[in-house]
Order: sequence, then structure tokens, then C-alpha cells
Amino acid sequence: MRGARDQRADDKGELVLTEQERALLAEIAAMTERLRGELEDIRAEVMEIQEGRATGAAAPSVRRLPA
Repeated sequence: MRGARDQRADDKGELVLTEQERALLAEIAAMTERLRGELEDIRAEVMEIQEGRATGAAAPSVRRLPA
């Protein structure tokens, strides 16, 4: 008897996704990209703060993250 995963595989053995699953994966990918961009921004701000501390400059204002 084949398991649920096997029943959803195509003739090449690749998993077949429903439209809803594809949509959820696309949404997750978009969220991941957005978060990756925010992380890059945060890293840049941390670098600015660290450089400011090294030179004795005032730290930039703190940015609030979106809810």
C-alpha cells in the first residue's frame, strides 16, 4: 500500500501540489524575500552604529520594525 506522499507523486516521482499549496509556497517565498530585505537593512544600520561607536559619532535614531 502506498502512502499519501506516494499517491501525490507524478510519474517522475515528483510531488504534485494543489493550487492552494502552490499559492501558499509563493506567499512564503514573497515573505522570505521581504524579510531578507529587512534583515539587510538592519545589518546596514548595525554597521552604521558600530562605525559610529568606533569614531565616537552619535548613534542614528532607532528604526521601528513593522508589526
